[in-house]
Formats: sequence, structure tokens, C-alpha cells
Amino acid sequence: MPSLETINYILTVLGGVLLVLLGIILVQIIQLLKKANKMATKAENAVENVEYFVAKPMKIAMQVAEQVHHIVNMLQHKGSKKAADDDEV
Repeated sequence: MPSLETINYILTVLGGVLLVLLGIILVQIIQLLKKANKMATKAENAVENVEYFVAKPMKIAMQVAEQVHHIVNMLQHKGSKKAADDDEV
């Protein structure tokens, strides 16, 4: 059976190796999280660009189309009223 000093030495070496491995794992996790943060920032910028260059102009176009539709309906209503008045005469 190995002596107590040998067992302590082996356990110390194993503990050191485990600490080094934990350090490497933590560094890798930190790098992975940094990359994920950069990707999330890029995705957020892309969403903002889509909103600014696509969604807002579409919303404005829909509002303009609604106003034009309202005006066209009003003109059609006046035109049909005038045609009805001409028919009565």
C-alpha cells in the first residue's frame, strides 16, 4: 500500500489538473458567451434596420392608401349622387 505522502501528492496533482481544466472550460464558456453577445447585437441591429427601412415605410404607405381610398369613395359618392339627380330631371 502506498504511503500517505504519495497519496497526498497524487491527490494534489489531480486537484491541480482539475483546476487547470476548469480554468480552460471557463475561458471557453466566456469566449462562447462573447460570440453569442456579438451575434445578438447584430441580430438586434438587423431587426432595427428592417423596422426602419421596411415596416415604417409600409405603415406610411398603408396610411396614404387609406386616405386615397377615402377620397375616392367620397368622389364616387358625389358622382353617383350627381348621376341620380340627372336621371330625375
